Amino acid sequence: MTSENKVENKVENKVENKVENKVENKVENKVEDKVETKVENKVENKLENKLENKVENKVENKVENKVENKVENKVEDKVETKVENKVEDKVETKVENKVENKLENKVETTADKKVEIKFYLNEKPFQMKKIIKSQIINKSLYEIRKDFENIIKKEYLFEKGGFGIEKVDEPDYTLSEVLVDDIINLQCNTDTSTSSTTNNTTIEIPKVKQKREPIKGSKFLREVKGLKIYLYPSYTNTVEYKKDKKTIGHKENFIKNKLRPEYELLGYVIMCVGQTGSGKSTFLNSFINFIMGIGIEDDFRYVIIDESTGKNQAHSQTKNVTIYHIHPFEDIPAIIIVDTPGFGDTEGFEMDKVVTELIKYAFTHILTNITAVCFVAQSSNARLTANQKYIFNKVMELFGKDIAENFIATLTFCDGDDPQILNALKEKHSVFDTIIDKIKPPWYLKFNNSAFFNQYREDDDFSKMYWKLGFESFRKFITKLKFLPKKSLCQSKDVLKEREVLENTILTIRPLLDQGLSCMETIRKLHSAIKDNKYTINTSKNFKIKITKPDFKTRELPQGIHTTTCLTCNFTCHPNCAYSDDAEKSNCCAMSNGYCTVCSGKCYWNSHKNVPYVIEITTIEEEVTQKELESKYYQARNEKSKSEQILQGLQQDFDKLQLQCYNNQE
Repeated sequence: MTSENKVENKVENKVENKVENKVENKVENKVEDKVETKVENKVENKLENKLENKVENKVENKVENKVENKVENKVEDKVETKVENKVEDKVETKVENKVENKLENKVETTADKKVEIKFYLNEKPFQMKKIIKSQIINKSLYEIRKDFENIIKKEYLFEKGGFGIEKVDEPDYTLSEVLVDDIINLQCNTDTSTSSTTNNTTIEIPKVKQKREPIKGSKFLREVKGLKIYLYPSYTNTVEYKKDKKTIGHKENFIKNKLRPEYELLGYVIMCVGQTGSGKSTFLNSFINFIMGIGIEDDFRYVIIDESTGKNQAHSQTKNVTIYHIHPFEDIPAIIIVDTPGFGDTEGFEMDKVVTELIKYAFTHILTNITAVCFVAQSSNARLTANQKYIFNKVMELFGKDIAENFIATLTFCDGDDPQILNALKEKHSVFDTIIDKIKPPWYLKFNNSAFFNQYREDDDFSKMYWKLGFESFRKFITKLKFLPKKSLCQSKDVLKEREVLENTILTIRPLLDQGLSCMETIRKLHSAIKDNKYTINTSKNFKIKITKPDFKTRELPQGIHTTTCLTCNFTCHPNCAYSDDAEKSNCCAMSNGYCTVCSGKCYWNSHKNVPYVIEITTIEEEVTQKELESKYYQARNEKSKSEQILQGLQQDFDKLQLQCYNNQE
């Protein structure tokens, strides 16, 4: 028997007794905690592979080889220590496997095993389903409702702590927050009785009448006709016009209610435009009640636009473009509503131009796509007003004809008759007639929202009828949205940018051309005068001539107007720029690839600043002397005469200006 075998046997007997007791206690406690956590949170295969392949192969092969190679040449004490470590690791592995087997019997993993999830309705079991728990435990309640829609009916609410969770709040809760002992508790909020079968036992669910309550975060506004009015807690972007500074910017409210990116991606983006008094705000307030599933018998209503300002109807209640983010509810996905100010306000045509700029800002800085443009008009109008035509033309200018199929004529105040405005919309050469054939039927929808904000009375059949008609109209509206292709605004943004560049170019090219043509005319006159006075110029130094030349003056601007002015070329490249910060001048429409497209030097963007004035070009009359001309064009070494050299220099200046004018035109 070799020294190695002797030592190994001796040490194994000694160490196994000592280590097994020591390690078994130590490892059992340590491994039990460790493995318990691993076994519960990780899949069985992962743990087995990790423990068996990593520990057993690595430790046994590695340590055994190391000890066998080194033990012969080392003293007994050293070998004893190494073998002790080896045996300790072996024992640890054995004990770990023992404990693991124990725990496997004690703690069942649910990673790949189906668990029996029980559904309770009003504290009574009514359904069971075997599910892989790990796959659903972190899903939102909104997703769970979708996955089990055959079990969790529309009228059921998830229960947490004895209280029902409103459907609008379901995206904010996960299943782990309501699952107790593998039981999902539900509440029924209808007064109809329900029965179901579990294990061949029929359970009668008692009638429950649950009173609907406003969702969390709703703000009570007032009580009207016995109805409590609440402001829906929507995340909003408000694009506003600051009249004192004549600037456009935006702000955010209710940040915590912002839609998740996936909801925003799958949702509908609806823009509503209409003349002041068209019923647009009432339409949107009624729509939010439809989305939230409010019933006629409920004692409260939601609004997203508060119209209680007490102003005359001739004034639009909306002065800004406001973007409302509505959370998904039941089978209705998230909806983003773009509410625009009413056109045709008493503030006049200038305000209508501002509204167009507000809409443009919203779709270039905030939104990336659009599902529908709702052209809201009263059904009783016999013809389109100038303002309505203006609205339509401006929207078409903003988005282009590629969005034509996404228009919906939204007709309000409808009754049993055909809407009178249909004839005006279908009239030949009408602004709407040009796109009707591009819209998938129906190209218009009728709405009557008169019953939405009336208090419920059991004997009021008239209100019940209009309520039903109103809800049916909104159902058709949602169906229409489902089949509309969502249009990206990237191309529209490019078109808007190009249009802005073109408008600015037209605005700035005129003074440049005037300046160039004025200089050319001056040179032409000077050229003619010198030609006629060659002898005087060649023999005298007292020749003088009067010319007109461009002069640059500054005009102060009112506060809030920003410019992009090239300090190198001394020229206003954009007289009304949206960017006041000099660090953002690269975004000005006068810039392309970092360089200015307007100033004569085509200077880099950082040569341009925001100054409180515009530079205007005028002309002044000035006397030019022969001495000045000679200093500019005459060279003594040149064989040509003074007059010939001056004429040649003037011709070169003329050619340069002519080329510059051509370049500016292009």
